[in-house]
Amino acid sequence: MAKPEQSPATAPKRVLLVDDDAEIVEAMKYALEAKGYQVLVARDGNQGLAMAESGDYDVLVVDRMLPKMDGLTLIGGLRERMWASGVMTSKVRFVARFTRLSVGGSR
Repeated sequence: MAKPEQSPATAPKRVLLVDDDAEIVEAMKYALEAKGYQVLVARDGNQGLAMAESGDYDVLVVDRMLPKMDGLTLIGGLRERMWASGVMTSKVRFVARFTRLSVGGSR
């Protein structure tokens, strides 16, 4: 039996999580899915960029230090092309906030 189509208002919000640390990915995915979000994961900057450009996401969560392309470059490139804001994660929160704002991300 086919599932009924969900309206945009009831469809789960889609999150693209870009991080190479398996423990962080597991914890964030668990927490976000528990709140009803649909979470897709990219493990490096290049994969994250490709997925962000080809998908329709409500939120993008990006680690600053990624293999192949750092998070700042990824967010800056997406901002130029299509995204209005981004969310950065970092072990040093005040640095993340500063760098987020400097590449056009939101608070």
